[in-house]
Amino acid sequence: MGKKVKKCPRCGFDNDEYAFFCASPECRESLMFVTAVSIEPLQKMDDQQTRRENDQQTRRENDQQTRRENDQQTRRENDQQTRRDNAQQTRRENDQQTRREPSSSEDSFDPFIYNKSGAEIAGRYVNPVPLSRQGGESDVFLCKDREANSQVVVKLYRSNIKPKDDILKKLKGIKHVDVISLLDYGTWDNRFYEVMEYAAGGTLAEHVPFTEEFLTAKVIPQVVNGLQYLHSLNIINRDLKPSNLFFRDAGRSDVVIGDFGISSLIEDGVTIRPTSASRTTEFSAPEVFSGIMGKEVDYYALGITLMFLLTGESPFKGLNEQMIMHIHLSEKIPPPRDCSDRFKTLLQGLLLKERKNRWGSDHVQRWLKGENVPVVPDQLAVPLFRYKLSEGKEARDFKTLGKLLLDNPVLAKKHISQRLLYEVIKQHDQALASKIHDIQEKARCEDEAYLGIVYTLNPDLPYRLFR
Repeated sequence: MGKKVKKCPRCGFDNDEYAFFCASPECRESLMFVTAVSIEPLQKMDDQQTRRENDQQTRRENDQQTRRENDQQTRRENDQQTRRDNAQQTRRENDQQTRREPSSSEDSFDPFIYNKSGAEIAGRYVNPVPLSRQGGESDVFLCKDREANSQVVVKLYRSNIKPKDDILKKLKGIKHVDVISLLDYGTWDNRFYEVMEYAAGGTLAEHVPFTEEFLTAKVIPQVVNGLQYLHSLNIINRDLKPSNLFFRDAGRSDVVIGDFGISSLIEDGVTIRPTSASRTTEFSAPEVFSGIMGKEVDYYALGITLMFLLTGESPFKGLNEQMIMHIHLSEKIPPPRDCSDRFKTLLQGLLLKERKNRWGSDHVQRWLKGENVPVVPDQLAVPLFRYKLSEGKEARDFKTLGKLLLDNPVLAKKHISQRLLYEVIKQHDQALASKIHDIQEKARCEDEAYLGIVYTLNPDLPYRLFR
């Protein structure tokens, strides 16, 4: 038995178990009819109360953490669904464009456009079926090679367009696990043609978006291996992009590099100045615009390609060629918002403006092995700001973003409450992000936080009252 006390019913003072009156000088209440109780149950009651309070606090913190994680998961799923929807829309538009009949200004090629039975190319490649990969410089067809009794792809160039002979001679007959094989080439009906092996899985552009895990396990190792092989032959691709990467197999696991229409040769690894201006601006390295070419341009293009494959759309969507060129030359291209820190490091290394510091095959191979590969930051590049509130509602500077938020209060409050706005601005302006954080923390209601952020982003906006 522990010590017993008589608790005064008037003042609560703990008295000796044999006391007749309260020992408190201000009280002196009679304790004759008060029963002495053990002090241990009181302590146990206090301990139980403390445990209950601690358990309640723990449950509250766990609930908050669960809600945060659920919100993040919901945002990730919504972003992935949006990227898939955008990619499907892009593919539908491309297919519609592909299926259109050729205009009178284009080269006429009716027998193959309409797949007439018995049609042939160069007396060997029969029953051509148009593929979706139609371009400005050529038409592409799936044919049967009558001599080899196999399916092949025939690329029939427009009049007066022809790849370089030195490239074709090097590529013909090459067998490599990560490069599409060039089987034949020549001239037929005054048009140059190439014959390549058929990639049953289609282009990677047709199946976007992909996860980081798939890109890391399947795409990156095979593409880098293919580039390494081409560069060992002094061939630079010059046009690496999602539509020029293919799945050799229908199961979509074997990735190969194809389409060498604008490829160039370099001598002993030294960069050259090509005479042709052909290029896809979205995937062009900064030095390309100065006419300088080397194997580094393929790794820059790989960086842009990985962003496209990860998000399902170009990082330059909605921009004209001049704006894209400006970004390549003088602005840093931010990685996708949901990208992991490890994948961001890869993209930063591949997208360096200084080609001497840009990552190549050795850096990427080390990254794939899990090494911590350093990135030498560009000194002059500044971040490219882009904030998408919803489809068709986008801002590329802070003042425009403030106006956009003011004009769309419902969407704006949703983005602010989910901290999407803060996370994006943090990548571009730490001081501004800190101000936005403080506004959200100190605001007494949602409207106060919303208006505070709007006028912090754009102080010149006219004030509005919200009921």
